[in-house]
Amino acid sequence: MNAKEIEGIITRIVKDFSHLMPGLSVQFMKTKAYRARVVGRTAQPGPGSQDIMPPLYPLQSEPKTNRLLICTEEVNALLAREAPELRTAMVEGLILNEILFLAVSRSGEPDPRAKAEEILCRYWPLQYATIFGRKLLSPNSSE
Repeated sequence: MNAKEIEGIITRIVKDFSHLMPGLSVQFMKTKAYRARVVGRTAQPGPGSQDIMPPLYPLQSEPKTNRLLICTEEVNALLAREAPELRTAMVEGLILNEILFLAVSRSGEPDPRAKAEEILCRYWPLQYATIFGRKLLSPNSSE
């Protein structure tokens, strides 16, 4: 699956939920800019910029702004380890989980991550299984 396909799936789902969550937006980023944004520092080229960093979850939610940050390259790296038949469901699960988290965060739920996971499991079981069926980001996830 290429970046354009991933972005298309994500954009479609964000559009589907935008009427329920005013101001919902998505920002697609390259790996270097995404890491800098998530870690909270500016991307600086030069010595040390090639350091190996631990994997980051490729989607981040900003509840205050209803914004989703997506590192398409990292999503693609996750998908490469999966069976082609499951890749679309995995992208859908990743974005649905983040959108549900944003929605639940606004409700005052004490554990919005757990509640989002519960909703995803109930209504989108295939998408849930693709991202929570095993340790998605572990280096040995191809086992």
